[in-house]
Amino acid sequence: MWEKILGLPREEAEAHLAEAGYRVAEVKFTGREPGSTSEGEDRVVRVRVVGAGQVELVLAPVYTQPPAKGGGRKDGLPDY
Repeated sequence: MWEKILGLPREEAEAHLAEAGYRVAEVKFTGREPGSTSEGEDRVVRVRVVGAGQVELVLAPVYTQPPAKGGGRKDGLPDY
């Protein structure tokens, strides 16, 4: 079941978990601050059971635009 949650946006993951009877107790972010760039969308990278019917989600930014030709990103941010 957890494999289906990985890679989903937060809202979709929470909906799937609610259908399965789980409640999101906490959401954590890894990498830069959430919403710090318009190019990235936060996706679930880890799900951890923290109690009876409760899970913790860890989200990380996933970039949907490829790097610019001839180099890295034009905004100076790293490509990770």
